[in-house]
Amino acid sequence: MTRFCLLMVGLLLSPLCLAAPVDQKPAKQEETYEYLKMFGNVLDFIKRTYVEEVDTKTLIQGAIKGMFESLDPHSMAIDTSSMEKMKEEMDGTYGGIGVEISPKEGGVEVVTPLDGSPGEKAGLKSKDLITHVDGTSIKLIGYMEAVNRMRGKVDTDVTLTIQREGTGMFNVTLTRKKLDRRSVSGRLEGDVIYLRISSFMDKNGHQKLRDKFTELRDSLKGKAPTGIVLDLRNNPGGVLDEAIAVVDLFMNRGEVVTSKGRDPKSIQRFDANPGDISNNLPMVVLINGGTASAPEIVAGALKDHGRAVLVGEKTFGKGSVQTVMPINEAKKLFAAFRITTARYYTPSGTSIQAKGIEPDIYVPMGIVEELVLPSIGEVDLPKSLKNTQTPDEQKKEPSKESNALVDSIKKDYQLQSGLNVLKTIAWQRKSLKAPA
Repeated sequence: MTRFCLLMVGLLLSPLCLAAPVDQKPAKQEETYEYLKMFGNVLDFIKRTYVEEVDTKTLIQGAIKGMFESLDPHSMAIDTSSMEKMKEEMDGTYGGIGVEISPKEGGVEVVTPLDGSPGEKAGLKSKDLITHVDGTSIKLIGYMEAVNRMRGKVDTDVTLTIQREGTGMFNVTLTRKKLDRRSVSGRLEGDVIYLRISSFMDKNGHQKLRDKFTELRDSLKGKAPTGIVLDLRNNPGGVLDEAIAVVDLFMNRGEVVTSKGRDPKSIQRFDANPGDISNNLPMVVLINGGTASAPEIVAGALKDHGRAVLVGEKTFGKGSVQTVMPINEAKKLFAAFRITTARYYTPSGTSIQAKGIEPDIYVPMGIVEELVLPSIGEVDLPKSLKNTQTPDEQKKEPSKESNALVDSIKKDYQLQSGLNVLKTIAWQRKSLKAPA
């Protein structure tokens, strides 16, 4: 598969392209040249009359940034520093404090600190609200700028203001470290295979997901798993190829996603190849408001094909394609331009943009008790052998690890609900196959 990502690298723009689009009609071209003439006059006016001397480079930089800011939030002129951070993101390694965060009114909320990270060592906890970065309110700078300010050079410090329920406000200073984000993790929840993808920035993530699935399936030692829970909550996106490859792991055929823009070259359709690694095991996908872009493509494809049941909350709704264009002519001003060039559409033809993916079963955060489903067991069979153990012999205290696992599951309303859905599907399948 050709490497294709949410931040696609495009062709260099020529001076002619910067002057006027070649596909414009003559009347539109005349209008464009009139506005360019007006721009030149304004530039000259500012240089001659502004109270302080200002150079042309500063004015042109401001004008270009302003043009991109007049578009959607994902289009921007990228300076050298920002370009380096983007490359770090694509490599999956960067300097930071090691916490997963999500936007929330009043600041950003800690979802979880990464194992061994500065955030974990400083005692940051889930549900902590970060209100300021180095004394600046996040309300003023916004979510993305807050993320950028928390990252930085390795071994430099950043001070966060934390609001914690029951504790109040306090400051904590963390030293940034080089972080290697683990994009794929998993474990067994009984006989259910739980898989989590925290981002799609890892170009080998789909292979790691395949390996983790195989490892967990094999650890059941021949016992068939009940199903799969794929956790995409608070996944901010990443490489499009990875989203397509993940869908491909669990589907045998069919459209995954289509991109459509004004340029005919932007219209592309991506399909799954034969080979479901799970052999059509029942599947639940967990989603929420932090599920954005690439994971929305995964959720949308699996939902539209009836391959998985979506459980949780509506996704973020970022369904657009950004192309990153390095500009030779603007090298002294910017490293590249990023511009939105297309929208994504799920297999049913639905645009994700500003709409998101609705779950099949809406489940907010909270606590739920385990669902008890009817089942047929050995005891129900005629002439089955009786259990000869005494009640005292049957008493056995579960391990602390087992108790901790059950407690952690029951605290996650959405995960527990997903496990219950899988039990229901498995029971229905078993009932349908039962002899009459």
